[in-house]
Amino acid sequence: MDKKTTFFDNKKKPFFIALVAVILVVVVILIWWFVKADGKLTKTSVDDSITKTVADEPNDVIRIISPEAGEELKPPFVIEGLANTANDVVTIFIQDDRGTLLFKEEVPVTGRTDDKFGSFSKTIEYLSAEPLSGNIILELSGRSLAVGGNIFAISLPLRINVAPEQVAQIFFANDDLNTNGECGKVFPTGRTFLNSDDSQQKVVDALLAGPNQQEIGQGFFSYLPTDVQLNKFIVEGGVAKIDFNQSFEAVLTDDCQAESVKQQIIETLKGLPEISGVVISIDGQILE
Repeated sequence: MDKKTTFFDNKKKPFFIALVAVILVVVVILIWWFVKADGKLTKTSVDDSITKTVADEPNDVIRIISPEAGEELKPPFVIEGLANTANDVVTIFIQDDRGTLLFKEEVPVTGRTDDKFGSFSKTIEYLSAEPLSGNIILELSGRSLAVGGNIFAISLPLRINVAPEQVAQIFFANDDLNTNGECGKVFPTGRTFLNSDDSQQKVVDALLAGPNQQEIGQGFFSYLPTDVQLNKFIVEGGVAKIDFNQSFEAVLTDDCQAESVKQQIIETLKGLPEISGVVISIDGQILE
């Protein structure tokens, strides 16, 4: 009698065993991924060791308290939340839906213990660029304390209400742009402020604070001494009168630096529509 050919003949057995092994490996990988994502594969993805999720997903790394998803913001606004991150640091990253970087800064997390979230808070006084649309994305990221220490990022869609007249130019030096080495040459950076009664003061505060991290990366720097203090700032009859303490004198020893710091102040303040002239003084003594 002829032998009947079956699925399990000697020729097909190796193929069948290999197929079963591949299926088992795939199943194990899927189960591991599902557990790692806490059962939420539809909203969480892993990309280059960065775990990304949305704000309404519970997690053990970062939680946003304020603002709420879809909220319309006006500078200044506060970002606050809870975090359980390595090095007790959270990075705040804001961009519009066209990819324009509006803000980026690391903020400290305070009060964290092994079994308790710490808190963080940051007041955003101004944006580093003018949004190209009213839709923005807030992303908070930090390194997880879990084994492996992957970076965890949580995002939140928001709205921004910033009118064009709220954009001011803050002037700084930049050797990369000053290709001719011209003495006193300064260059503008865009900042966005809330159009309010103290908007002029906020422009001065931004000038004293110096370039932000993004601008530093682009080569901007300030000649204003880091320990300089503002004694007084008023605007009378279209003339801005700004008075500093004696720390301002440190930059006056070099003629080119002195001219540059004066131009930083003059160009920044004269860019405001209400100001047509600027007077700079040190403890009441007017600079020539």
